Parts: sequence; C-alpha cells; structure tokens
Amino acid sequence: MITFVCKWCGKEWRELLAFELHCTILHSQSWLIKRR
Repeated sequence: MITFVCKWCGKEWRELLAFELHCTILHSQSWLIKRR
C-alpha cells in the first residue's frame, strides 16, 4: 500500500487528494511544487 508522507510535519496519508489538500492548506504550498 502506498502512503504519502508530509515532509513538513511527517503526517501520513493513504489518499493523494487528502494529502495534497493538507499540504496546500496547512503549509500554504503544494507538495508538487518544490521551492528552494
């Protein structure tokens, strides 16, 4: 089973949509976009 781990807070999700939503709302950026 694939799990998605948030690189900012370490939380884990099994659903991509919920994971993306979390990162966008809580961390104000998409996990798909890597900023330096």
